[in-house]
Amino acid sequence: MWNHQTSCPLGSTRSQTLRFNEDPEGLNYDVDLPENTWGNDAYESVQRGDVDGSSFGFITKEEKWSVIDYEGRKIDKRTITRADLIEVSPCTFPAYDSSEINCRSFEEIKEKRKNQKTPESNQALEIEKLRTQILLNI
Repeated sequence: MWNHQTSCPLGSTRSQTLRFNEDPEGLNYDVDLPENTWGNDAYESVQRGDVDGSSFGFITKEEKWSVIDYEGRKIDKRTITRADLIEVSPCTFPAYDSSEINCRSFEEIKEKRKNQKTPESNQALEIEKLRTQILLNI
């Protein structure tokens, strides 16, 4: 979703326009942006650097609590050990500052789409579209 707005979906695992990838550093995702107002807005805002993080919505299944020292005082720390991921969103104010997001090759795809004329070029465009990605590293 764009900025957690349910009315602005950017991709879906059901349609395979959103794909999740786990790696040792965290969760990352690829999304084929829709060619509509919020898809274009998301691309432009991320490309310019106005939006540089991502956040996610989840339902906690398991958690543990501990007390830690933070900046000279004791605080409660919540660690989520299991959760159901509901959605991910490039957003202006991500919940985790360490998240990163970036864009690749969307303009090239739009230009190719304008110039395509054959079924073969449509297939090539779809392959290029799969390469357009927004990445999240938490």
